[in-house]
Amino acid sequence: MRVKLIVLSILILVLMYFDVLLGSTSITAKQLFNTLFFSDSTQTSLSVIIWEYRIPKMLTSLVVGLALPLSGLHMQTIFRNPLAGPFVLGISSGAGLGVALSMLLSTAFGVFTFTSFINVNSIVAGVIGAGLVMLLLLIVSEKVRNISSILIVGVMVGSLASSVISILQYYSNSDELKSYIIWTMGSIASVEWGEISILYIVTLLAFVFSLMLAKGLNAFTVGESYARTLGINVLKVRRSSLIISGVLTGITTSVLGPIAFIGLAVPHISKSILNTMNHQQLIPFTMLLGGVLMLVFDIVSHVIVPNQTIPINIITSMFGAPFVIYVVMRRKG
Repeated sequence: MRVKLIVLSILILVLMYFDVLLGSTSITAKQLFNTLFFSDSTQTSLSVIIWEYRIPKMLTSLVVGLALPLSGLHMQTIFRNPLAGPFVLGISSGAGLGVALSMLLSTAFGVFTFTSFINVNSIVAGVIGAGLVMLLLLIVSEKVRNISSILIVGVMVGSLASSVISILQYYSNSDELKSYIIWTMGSIASVEWGEISILYIVTLLAFVFSLMLAKGLNAFTVGESYARTLGINVLKVRRSSLIISGVLTGITTSVLGPIAFIGLAVPHISKSILNTMNHQQLIPFTMLLGGVLMLVFDIVSHVIVPNQTIPINIITSMFGAPFVIYVVMRRKG
């Protein structure tokens, strides 16, 4: 296990290097080294490209790969459903609704009077939307014993949010609609350093709390009844997992847009490689593997078409959709 973690860590370092090096603007290894360690970052256009675009983009890709697979691992364990992912509870839809309101409400229905609300930063609006959905789900989780009921509520909340978003899209003008559609494709190219710091802090805290829950998550893989016989506080583990997954999904979606499939597919790959359900091993391995894959996807997104960057959601969907089909077919078999 330790060897596998070391290999993934080395892969991440190598991919971080190539992710910064490769792109539409040609940069040599010597130029990159000199810019990182010797030059004033304000002096040259090359410094601006590296420090203001490529490094933030690389760090954003990495943190998405760390956060969403961890969220997906929690969901698949709690619901004991291999097709459960970070977006299954409708939290991402809540974030999307918040962003849609901040971007589209100014022209939908001719509502021009609420400009102070409309001009709220879309990230803040997304966090609020995700937080409200998560609060609703936590209330439901306290009221019901059947975990499937929480899943149903999450799916219905997501469906309701999607219908409201569709109404806003229908009545919005072309410019705002285009901005929102671009957001839905997953944008990791315009994230600021402050937002990156918040993402890493939240992900680190989620990692620590997840390791603390590892014993309870191991028991959940057999079932809630078995977990109770071991003395596990089932409600506490369920609530904590929902919070961790909800926070990771909500803040990631609010900042970057919905990043598809990475949170669904990576936990399955980790389980196949490790051949274990021990979450003390699965949690760090899943996060590192997600970081490796997201860096690969980011590199592919800006080298597959010369002088253009393809939205990351397109790349992850191309990878994830066939994988989901494979999971469904294997379960049927």
